[in-house]
Amino acid sequence: MDVNQLIEEVMARVATQLSETEPSAQKKAEEPQKPRWLVLTDPQGDGGPSVVADPRLEVQYCLEEVSVEPGTDFGAYEGIILKGLRCSTVGQLAAGTGGSPYVETIMSALLLGKRIVAPREGIQLFSIPQSERGPYWRLFEKQLDGLKTLGLEVCDRVELMHCLENDAPVPLGPEEIPKEIPGETRVATIEKHIITEVDIVKANREKPQIIYIPGHAILTDMAQEFIDDCEFSVERR
Repeated sequence: MDVNQLIEEVMARVATQLSETEPSAQKKAEEPQKPRWLVLTDPQGDGGPSVVADPRLEVQYCLEEVSVEPGTDFGAYEGIILKGLRCSTVGQLAAGTGGSPYVETIMSALLLGKRIVAPREGIQLFSIPQSERGPYWRLFEKQLDGLKTLGLEVCDRVELMHCLENDAPVPLGPEEIPKEIPGETRVATIEKHIITEVDIVKANREKPQIIYIPGHAILTDMAQEFIDDCEFSVERR
């Protein structure tokens, strides 16, 4: 094989490789960019295991856990997922005071109108058993409710995907929060023989005071744990 034939063969191979590579590169460039969410873990608390470790989230969203520094540029992010929210942080946010890069980052995002989503399992307030909640617990509950009117979104871990897929609810001012009708009991009903955590979470979306289930229904362990941490009661009938 002479030099000219060798050069032609090499060029042909290079051309073949380029033809195989370019379509995939072009296809990758044409793929829509995933929405980016900043994932923040409270450095002073436990965000809860596997709060965002859902394979479906990684397919649909770009979740970035980065070091928290004041002055974070939120322009590229849809919002923030909080892995952990201590009572002290709730108090600082409600009072509008900083104190740490973690708190100040959340405050900056709220000021800019970014979505802030906090899975319930990582919120310290809800880790306290209902039977042990005293007046001080109620104080933080009111502060958390106040933050919800300003844009904080609280959802259960199993509903995180559903929460991110939907638009943020319009924050309500204190004067717009509907008042409960005295004497009216909010109820929900589940008609299943085996009731899972997901079933209870769905029934709890309307914030019932009582959830009715069939008399011989079986509650899974996860469902029972969720019920133990909630305000509503479950009655069989």
